[in-house]
Amino acid sequence: MAKAESKTVSPDPDEHNPVDTRLFQDGPPPMLLDLDGTDFSSLGAEAQEQPVSLALDDLLPDAAGEVVLLAGDDLPVNLLASEPVIDTGIAPAHVTAGGMEVTGLHYYSFESGVTVYSPVDLLILNDSNLG
Repeated sequence: MAKAESKTVSPDPDEHNPVDTRLFQDGPPPMLLDLDGTDFSSLGAEAQEQPVSLALDDLLPDAAGEVVLLAGDDLPVNLLASEPVIDTGIAPAHVTAGGMEVTGLHYYSFESGVTVYSPVDLLILNDSNLG
């Protein structure tokens, strides 16, 4: 997997920088962002502790409005959203339209109908000024 640069996204609207969309070019299908196999060892211990920030609006859901984020336990992920979470929990038996088994993953359903699945708990930063 080629390393992709990412930008830090601030919840402050005056400092908002969009997520680098190059993460989706020549990479996993739109409904799957797999960061689990990425080697972060060259970043140094301090950089490895910094969360990856993704904007909900930059994720590309599958035909059913679902996104699967695969990240290792050692990679904290923040999800920036401009809309409220309407449901969250642990997914029951389910396979996404893209064929991903998400049973037992954390899920977050948003007002727009998008549902994000992740094996680790995500920090949702909700700010209506982001959209």
